[in-house]
Amino acid sequence: AYHDFLHVRQLLFIHLSHCDNVVFGRMLDILDKFLIRKGYCFSRLDGSTAMSMRQSLVDEFNRSPSKQVLIISLVPGIWWRYT
Repeated sequence: AYHDFLHVRQLLFIHLSHCDNVVFGRMLDILDKFLIRKGYCFSRLDGSTAMSMRQSLVDEFNRSPSKQVLIISLVPGIWWRYT
């Protein structure tokens, strides 16, 4: 796992060194491709995730032992209701 982290860090460093402006979503895309290539089972929640699907996506992640990673962007905004 630590080796994977170092690999992701290296990929992000290479990407950042070649770009003046980096959009955070693009960084999520890089992480997404890395996780696929390494065979991780994951879910992704970002601005393209429909509001109606966000809570069920988080619930599925919490219930599923096969899901190893949840990529989440803070950009979608606040959508949890705390009670």
